[in-house]
Amino acid sequence: MGLQYVGHLGLGDPLLDQDLRDLDMAWLPAGPYLVADTGASGGLISYRLAEGAAAGLADSAHFTGSATTAQAGLARSVGGAVVFGTVSDGGGKVILAQALTADGGFGGMVALGELPQDTSLVTALVSARMDGFEMLFAADGGSGQILVFRNDEAPRSPADAPPAPVEAVALEGSALLSIAETGARPHLLALERGRGALHGFVMDPASGALSAGAVLDGDAGLAIADATALETLSAHGTTWAIIAAAGTHSLSVVRIADDGALALTDHVLDTLATRFGGVHGLGVAQVGDHVFIVAGGADDGLSLFRLLPDGRLLHVETIANGAGLGLGNVGQVSATVLGAELQLFVAGDPRGGLSQFGLDLSGLGVVAETAGNAAALLAGTPGDDLLSARGFGDDTLSGGAGDDILVAGPGESELRGGDGADTFVLSADSGRVRITDFDPAHDRLDLSALPMLRNPGQLGLETAVGSARLAFRDTSIEITVTGPVLLDAACLFGPVFAWPDRLPILATGLPPPITGGPGADPLDGTSGPEVIDGQGGSDTLFGLAGNDSLRGAEGPDLLGGGPGDDLVTGGADNDTVFGGADNDTLEGDEGDDELGGSLGHDSLIGGPGQDRMFGADGRDTLLGGDGRDMLGGGPGDDLLFGGIEADALWGTDGNDSLWGEAGRDTLGGSTGHDEIHGGADDDEIWGGDGNDSVDGDGGNDTIGLFLGDDSAAGGSGDDELWGAAGNDTLLGGDGADTLGGGGGSDLLDGGAGPDTLWGGSEADSLLGGAGNDLLNGGSGADSFVFIAGHGRDTIGDFDPLDPLERIDLSGIGTLGSLADVLAVATALGPDLLIDTGGGDSILLRNIAANDLDADDFLF
Repeated sequence: MGLQYVGHLGLGDPLLDQDLRDLDMAWLPAGPYLVADTGASGGLISYRLAEGAAAGLADSAHFTGSATTAQAGLARSVGGAVVFGTVSDGGGKVILAQALTADGGFGGMVALGELPQDTSLVTALVSARMDGFEMLFAADGGSGQILVFRNDEAPRSPADAPPAPVEAVALEGSALLSIAETGARPHLLALERGRGALHGFVMDPASGALSAGAVLDGDAGLAIADATALETLSAHGTTWAIIAAAGTHSLSVVRIADDGALALTDHVLDTLATRFGGVHGLGVAQVGDHVFIVAGGADDGLSLFRLLPDGRLLHVETIANGAGLGLGNVGQVSATVLGAELQLFVAGDPRGGLSQFGLDLSGLGVVAETAGNAAALLAGTPGDDLLSARGFGDDTLSGGAGDDILVAGPGESELRGGDGADTFVLSADSGRVRITDFDPAHDRLDLSALPMLRNPGQLGLETAVGSARLAFRDTSIEITVTGPVLLDAACLFGPVFAWPDRLPILATGLPPPITGGPGADPLDGTSGPEVIDGQGGSDTLFGLAGNDSLRGAEGPDLLGGGPGDDLVTGGADNDTVFGGADNDTLEGDEGDDELGGSLGHDSLIGGPGQDRMFGADGRDTLLGGDGRDMLGGGPGDDLLFGGIEADALWGTDGNDSLWGEAGRDTLGGSTGHDEIHGGADDDEIWGGDGNDSVDGDGGNDTIGLFLGDDSAAGGSGDDELWGAAGNDTLLGGDGADTLGGGGGSDLLDGGAGPDTLWGGSEADSLLGGAGNDLLNGGSGADSFVFIAGHGRDTIGDFDPLDPLERIDLSGIGTLGSLADVLAVATALGPDLLIDTGGGDSILLRNIAANDLDADDFLF
């Protein structure tokens, strides 16, 4: 799915092709039409639209008479007319429009409203059908007023007296207007272009009178400059406003509640990889909950976005200006959906006229999401689906065929794209995410929601052929790809990220902060959300109920969040930080801190210093940071990262994931099916109960397993791996490794290097691998497996009297029978040496040739 250039729309008339200032869709009895307006020296154009075809000219009209002196620049379809500007009329001004026929033709000029004498310029106009008549809302850029007209009579000529406004509401300077259709009643939105404040007004359905409602401005998080476009839509069960601002090169998304409350949900900035810098044009179109947003400006191109159910913008595509595309300086953008096609019209061609683009939507599938705390499986269709994990359960999203968008949620997420070019999207609160079938040739990974992630170098990245693991703060991503592909950063992202920068949405609506002084302050919150700052001294801070933000600052502090989703930061010195109920974020900051998560799914970040961190109940994420830290996960499926230096990580109950990272770490899984990674350096790892998976990674590691059917890999270095009870799989990897199976039927593979393998009790399989290895099966009927290139190996305890014990030579092509073996066997004192070719050999301790028969071998 991608934007395709359709063609150039032009009349060959400079007065109508140049200075295009506004575009609007008109839905007439004969079908959909695009109307365009120029400045006062030009006129109006109407294009007939049809699915799968270039737009065709329906009509055009040059401004004549009083219209040539009008302040033009609007193209707003209102009933059977197109508003295009205002003109002086005696002591005041009137709103001028051109009549529009059923087939897109232009009739005579009409006047729709009389403006006050001090009106300077109408910068925006919208209309709404209410109680059987048309209400007009006009923004006066000079006085800052919003003028309300009830246009419930027949259109009149400019010479006749049009209706006067029934109400005027004042703002600061010029504004953009849009009408938001919420579930309760429509609201008028007014966006101050200079100050960037968004005002909501409740519209009286009988009179059109406006009642002031919510305001969203810079103090509440909407920090923009030079607002240029405002669009509204309804999707995903609510109403949204999309805001473009040229001064901040930004796009913002605002959620509009049924009662008119305004909440900022996203704010993205243009980068070198996108093309909406100096944004001026904004087009929005949708098919149900599939919402498409196109933005362009002074950046020589267009950027296409999708609106996700949580109010985020997902960057889909950017196209740069090229020969004939007409995207050099985008001024206006209009978008609509006709059948199975998105049609896009752009004013930005130096030749004048419009550029038309199309987007095939015939493959659209479903929009669906999970909810709640239970694990859920959400499957898509053969189409292009948008699937989101919104609950706290361990959700699985399966896209199936089609170009799907899969959005990971706050719990553990498993994403399966299936066939097609899929996009895997992370959320800011995503924990552990598994992508099982990533195709680097067609699929995309979008990490733009991870806070303050700006380049691939910020990621912790472990790569291998066919897989990769990425880590950033408390998010981990495990990617599996089919085929022998090295998933490095260049393969996943290229040299830079291809998405816009995303600014964090700050908490708004909080009361003034509760602030301490330089001494030891006891500060308590209330039942609501608040900010508490201890500042200097040894402070005691408790947030109580509500979503609180606590900071101890200097001094050894005691901080407790209480109920609610809290952010608690210790600051300098040695602090004690506790979260309480719900999902908390605890930061020790500098010093040797103690952090306790308590109930909820908590994030604990130690920072510099030797920290002690305990997650307690819930699915917790613990990051040790710098220093020799001790981390304990507690009950629940936890994710622990040691960080720099020698750390101690203990998963305790639950299915935990432990990553030692740098330093000589000690890691223990305890109960549950755990995944443990030692990282670089010499680590000591203990698996605990359950079926554990352990990887020593770099260094000379010691790995001990306990109950359960475990798997352990030593990685590089001279490692020791010890199994215990259960059917274990031990992989030594590179280096001189020592492997002991313990109880159970184990598989031991020494890998490269001179290894020592001890099978232990029961029937084990021993494979020395490359290098000169010593293999001892122990009790039980063991299998000793050799393949070409195995080195000069020794079996210390082969028992030819055990009818089930075997030497497996099926990987040695030159030996196919007992006769072949005896032909290359040589007695060395009490031992027997078998030459397996290529410099390789097997020495059987205390075995003579006549002790062997064909049943001792597998060929």
